[in-house]
Order: sequence, then structure tokens, then C-alpha cells
Amino acid sequence: MTKSLLLLCLSLTISGCYDVSLAIREADDSVPPVRTASDCAPIFLGFGGGTATIEAAKGKPARLLEDTEAPRQPIQRIHTIQHRRVYVFLGGAECIEILGE
Repeated sequence: MTKSLLLLCLSLTISGCYDVSLAIREADDSVPPVRTASDCAPIFLGFGGGTATIEAAKGKPARLLEDTEAPRQPIQRIHTIQHRRVYVFLGGAECIEILGE
């Protein structure tokens, strides 16, 4: 009985986990994708608030994709823009992610 109840609770909890990324804009091959930055709006129990914008993501210090110890600088030119939705257990985020230099 305890095992079946635990299995039921686990399956209901994990069934809502997902990570989806959608390209909003076609990649600009003239700009190398060396840095990434994002702006997110939180979600809890299916309810969310806030606005994620491309301008806010561009203004944030971006991390290098290969060297995480390098100094962070804002992205100047955009390679691609993605919408990413991550939801794990009870909460998650809707994000705008930009890659560029």
C-alpha cells in the first residue's frame, strides 16, 4: 500500500516536468554565438507574473559559453533569440534567451 501510494505521488509530481526551447528568430550567421544571457518570469503552481524582454536580456551581463570564469559583458550583437519554458515539480520559468557576442 505504501509503495503504491508513493509511486502514485511520484508519477503525479514528475508528470509536469518539461523543458522546451523555441527559436523566435532565424540565426544570424554573421554573429558568432559566444555569449548567452536571459531574462525570466517566474511560474509557481501554474501561475506566473512579470515580463521577460529582449532588451532586459541584452542589458544583463552575459556569460561566455566556453569559459565561465571570463568577465561578463552585455551582448552587443544578437545571433539568435529563443523562448524557453522550464517547469519542474511545482515551479519554473518562462525565459527569453539570446546568444551573440
